[in-house]
Order: sequence, then C-alpha cells, then structure tokens
Amino acid sequence: MIYGIQTAYTLRAAIRNPRDSFVQVNVFVVDTDGSILGYLGTPDAPFFGFDVSAQKARAAAFFSGRNAASELRAAGLGSFADRAQQDGIAFDGSIAFSNRAVGFIHRPFFPDGIDGTPLGPLSTSLPEWSPFNVGLQLAISFAFFTHVGCSIYAVPRQHQLQ
Repeated sequence: MIYGIQTAYTLRAAIRNPRDSFVQVNVFVVDTDGSILGYLGTPDAPFFGFDVSAQKARAAAFFSGRNAASELRAAGLGSFADRAQQDGIAFDGSIAFSNRAVGFIHRPFFPDGIDGTPLGPLSTSLPEWSPFNVGLQLAISFAFFTHVGCSIYAVPRQHQLQ
C-alpha cells in the first residue's frame, strides 16, 4: 500500500494542474477472498474512485483465485470460464491477474487493438459490445437480479422516477 502511494507521488496525472502536481489515488489491499485488509489514499484522492478502487482490487483477487472458474460455473456463467480455458486461461489460481488484465480479456478483440482477432473470453461480440455491455460484467448483473428475484423492467410504482 505504501509503495502504491509512493508511486503516486512520483507520477503526474493527466487531469491535474499545475504540471508539478502528482496523481491522486485510492489504494486498497484485499486478501484472496476479496476482504479489505487496508486502505490508504493521497490527500486529494477522488471520492468517485473510492469504491471503484476497492472493486478493482476485489476483481483482481477473484480472477486470480483458485476457485474462480468453479464459482463462475456455480453462478451459471460457466460459458465464460470455458471460453477462457480455450485461450489457456484456467481461472484456477495459476495466473495472477491485475485489474487491467481482467479488462483486456473483456475486450472485443483479443489481443486488444488488433482488428479481426477473436473476442476476449469474457467479452461479448461486436456489435453488441459497448462500454455498458462488455460481456461477463453485464451477465453477472443479470444473474444477480435473477437470483434476488428482481426484474430491472418491473420496478414497483412507488420506486419509479417521477
């Protein structure tokens, strides 16, 4: 965690002015189950990044874990684990993922940036792909709503926006 903050002080953020200012970040450390072990942020770390950085750490821990494939299958999302396996990604703890790497395998071209390559194992195909529908992430949302018995289309009248 301290190393992450020290690194932030040596980097310049593209959105920061003046030029000599450093990047402002939230840094979370989680255990292999995704439980938060610690947090440290720079003095002006963005509020909008607090929960995002925690979830990024949890996602990296999940996909790096030895049970990720079996947990995806148990959630009815085994097709994503199967596609990853076909690309040599077992989701069995043999590969340590950064959150950036998880993002790359959600991209519609794998490897990213090379047109005409197959989609990433966690991606949805073009033209369905969008920043709001990258594949597994949207499938997890639908699985969650189905599990809790909710329909995003059937919101009780008292909870609808006026």
